[in-house]
Amino acid sequence: MKPQDYSARTAYRPPAAWYRRLNWLGVLLTSLGLAPRDAVTLKVRGRRSGKVRRIPILRTRYRGDDYLVALAGESQWVRNVRAAQGDAVILRRGAHPVHVDELAPSDRPEIIAEYLRAGGRRSGAEANAQQARFYFGLEPDPSIDDIRAIADNYPVFRLSYL
Repeated sequence: MKPQDYSARTAYRPPAAWYRRLNWLGVLLTSLGLAPRDAVTLKVRGRRSGKVRRIPILRTRYRGDDYLVALAGESQWVRNVRAAQGDAVILRRGAHPVHVDELAPSDRPEIIAEYLRAGGRRSGAEANAQQARFYFGLEPDPSIDDIRAIADNYPVFRLSYL
């Protein structure tokens, strides 16, 4: 199964049907700490329904801070975090209240680059090349200038633990 192709530059890219069907499993595994170390569950209130929404996501560590990279761009969780004014909870072997601050596009390239480097350490060079292509539409080992050119399309958020 190939990763979902998020490389198209569109305002919203809904997840594939297989991803929606398996979301509960990712939430369970990340919440219990049974997924890779950088996998967490983001819990945020839905902007329309008010119901709590949970999404498994990879946390990226960079210069002592934790970040979330929105691979699907203007996804539902991004919209919900904005509507909740950054109030959220990170689940991983317990609940950790956080404030989620969106970075300006000019501050995103280094975080996206670290996301890709972490993917290479986690999954190997071939998987990392697929991530660069499918998620960001980039060649393997992109330059910071290549990443800067697409950074506007991928919101990045800094986590502040409360």
